[in-house]
Amino acid sequence: MTTSRCSLQFAGSAVARKHVFVSSGTRLAVGGELGTGGEGTTYRISGDAKTAVKLYHPASLAAKGKLYERKVSVMVANRPAEANDGQSLAWPTEIVLDASRQFVGFTMPIIDTKAAVKWHNAANPSTRDSDASMPPWLRKFSYRYRVQACRNLAQVVASTHFAGYVIGDLNQQNIFVDLSAGVSLIDLDSIQVPDEMGRVLPCPVAAAGFIAPELMGKDLKLVAREPTSDYFVMALHLYTMLMEGWAPYNATWGGVGDKPDASQRIREGLYVNGGDRRLRRPPKALSDEVLPPGIRNLFLLCFADGARNPNARPSAKHWVTALDEAAKNIKRCSKDRVHEYPSHLSNCPWCERAQQATSAQAFRNSGTAQTGIWPPGASSNRPSRPNIGGYGTIPSGSPTFGGAGGYVPPRPTPAYRKQIISGNVPGTIYRYGSAAAQILRWIRNGVVALIAFSIIGSVANSCGSSSSGPSAGSDSNLLAQRGQNLGCSGEYILILKSLIEQSSFESDIAQSLRSSPSDARYLRTDQSCSSFAQSSSSGGPIYAVYLGPFSSPAAALARCAEGPSDSYVKPLTSDGSVVSSCAS
Repeated sequence: MTTSRCSLQFAGSAVARKHVFVSSGTRLAVGGELGTGGEGTTYRISGDAKTAVKLYHPASLAAKGKLYERKVSVMVANRPAEANDGQSLAWPTEIVLDASRQFVGFTMPIIDTKAAVKWHNAANPSTRDSDASMPPWLRKFSYRYRVQACRNLAQVVASTHFAGYVIGDLNQQNIFVDLSAGVSLIDLDSIQVPDEMGRVLPCPVAAAGFIAPELMGKDLKLVAREPTSDYFVMALHLYTMLMEGWAPYNATWGGVGDKPDASQRIREGLYVNGGDRRLRRPPKALSDEVLPPGIRNLFLLCFADGARNPNARPSAKHWVTALDEAAKNIKRCSKDRVHEYPSHLSNCPWCERAQQATSAQAFRNSGTAQTGIWPPGASSNRPSRPNIGGYGTIPSGSPTFGGAGGYVPPRPTPAYRKQIISGNVPGTIYRYGSAAAQILRWIRNGVVALIAFSIIGSVANSCGSSSSGPSAGSDSNLLAQRGQNLGCSGEYILILKSLIEQSSFESDIAQSLRSSPSDARYLRTDQSCSSFAQSSSSGGPIYAVYLGPFSSPAAALARCAEGPSDSYVKPLTSDGSVVSSCAS
């Protein structure tokens, strides 16, 4: 986020405003600018030193205002536990409206980035030791603090996943760490959100170099991400922090032909410590033998096996467990009290590296170096991995790697989403205080086990009718002509309307068909592709009015203008992956 001055404006008005309103009606006085980005500008709130307001640019609201409102409304109603301390997550706290009560942004806690540094600055030893622009405490940000910072990052990610979100854009510019190893994440309104009806609103962005291999080359606006993609990017940050700024796929190439580019090395799992004989550790890089064995094995799983198999990646919660164990087993050097290192090592690695350096000044305070290989005499090529249980013996306190087949960590499915059926659901954009928002509060508080679910519906005529279908009446002929259930063909449909009430199905469906293009049809979910929700929360049937099927998402999206603004495209696949909303 760069700082620049600009007038505060709202959609439809060129006049600068000094006041906005939160959804409860309280008026806020907009103060000085904190920063601006591509989508909006963040300001202080006069008289409140702890809260900021982000106001979207008029052009952003015109193009994606409904999508922003839908996302932020869910985030306000359903907060991760780690958002409650006001520092770990710059999480939206209230919806912000203009004088005409139109959505324009949200409030959030102010994260004091002046008292913190960006993650990559804390990870880089040359920055810690020599950059005069960094705070003095960074020079003493020892191994113990770096382990704790990694643990705290994993905890924040785990908490966010448990609440049902995928962060998506987990890049180094958005992660801050302070002198107590506390971690803060900012710029969170782009994350992937499950809306009030269970539909996934994707994260459309990712920074170069911080994207999981299975997402490379894909249009992120059309992809429903899994938490496993966050596991990969998070592990990149953990590795750089624990390995003095080095990246896991940074290696000297010793194979035949040209060295694969960075993306190819990641996709193929060419992890520098993964045992591939074509790879050599760079002369100045640390050996992973400096890491506790449990941490070393988690990196091996993530970057070697996990490059091709996302389910092989350790979860954020597993990292918390392993890093908690690592924090309990740290020694302090007898020669330099700032030097700290894992207790499985017999000697201080920072002292040994300092002895190999041409200048001891490079190691002052942090005990780190950019030259030599540690430990002395270590091979520049990792031996082949052990075959005991896939990865060898895991030390006490680390996650268990069960069975001869190796370890596949469970996905951290949040309690209130365990029964959500994969799919996509049209839903009206709700306002703060609406019934839909109240439902989300119930879900969050555990009152209702299943309310948020994916909805797409259908009545069976061509594929078999049911006694619980629409009743006979004046609209029966239309319904008989236009009903068509669909199987999992791999094609795409444009959902125009979903109906989940248990009364007036016949008239509601007929009315929706008459207001839709002449080729619109309707279906019943429990007699169509298995990725649809099979029934409503009360057990009743679900119907949907749609266009298609189409051979591609582009063909379906081309007809968005013919339906309501909240129409969306759904693939007819068993996993029900999200494709795109017409409002996005």
